[in-house]
Amino acid sequence: MSPPYSPIAQGDPRESSETLLTQPTGVNAHGNGACQCGHHRSSAWHRSWPWLAAAAVLSVVALAAIIQLTRSPSDAQCAARLSTYSPALDAVAYHTVDFNGSFRFPSEYRGVPSPAIDAAWEYISMKPGALRIAPDELNKIGKPANPSLVRFQDDDGGGYMGSLEFTHQLHCLNALRKYSYREYYDGRDPMFDARPDTVRTHVDHCIEMLRQTLMCHADTGLITYDWVAGHSTQYPDFSTRHVCRDFSRVLRWAYDHHVHVPERRVVRLADNVDLAEEP
Repeated sequence: MSPPYSPIAQGDPRESSETLLTQPTGVNAHGNGACQCGHHRSSAWHRSWPWLAAAAVLSVVALAAIIQLTRSPSDAQCAARLSTYSPALDAVAYHTVDFNGSFRFPSEYRGVPSPAIDAAWEYISMKPGALRIAPDELNKIGKPANPSLVRFQDDDGGGYMGSLEFTHQLHCLNALRKYSYREYYDGRDPMFDARPDTVRTHVDHCIEMLRQTLMCHADTGLITYDWVAGHSTQYPDFSTRHVCRDFSRVLRWAYDHHVHVPERRVVRLADNVDLAEEP
């Protein structure tokens, strides 16, 4: 059996030293017992680079995740997360608004009835009118394509008839305003030409719709109270700060997407089937 180590050759120690000192570095010697240093460095690199590459990729992914988590969402992202689908979400932008909650704040929407006040309410409620809902949007709002749905004729662009919720909500609020000035609007507004029980049902419907809307949004703003001369109890300060959707942008979107189809052309089509009762 060969010994595990090669014996050191006897000779002049200086020759041995000179040989070691003058041998080129990085040269793979294939003599007995010599190691292949360059080969080992190359092998170590080949074994390590996949792990280094994986670590680099994971670092990039982790950095991207941190940036995503810390970045503030856009107005459009906020609106999409806090709302059901609507094509009008593209128009949503948020801004800070200080409400004026004083009892006598002179708004263009309040006061003794007049044509100017009626026009102001009409502009933000009924006047935007109908818009077109595409067939593929029905599923996004949770509505089946029932044969009872009102559709525009193909010559008028097709699609389903729709409107934005805020227009109905403001219509209802305006109806309550008019109801509080019944002596003025009797004979002036068709709403009050109906039978008394129908008028009452309309008003109650509006109260109920506004209740659902207000409870849905559940405003968590804080109201403070003051002591006011002449008042024996605490007086609430309703002038509070809110983050609101820019109503002017949404209203402009509604006007821009208004469907200009004459009422006489919005008719039952051949394949329409009436519902047995009101939805």
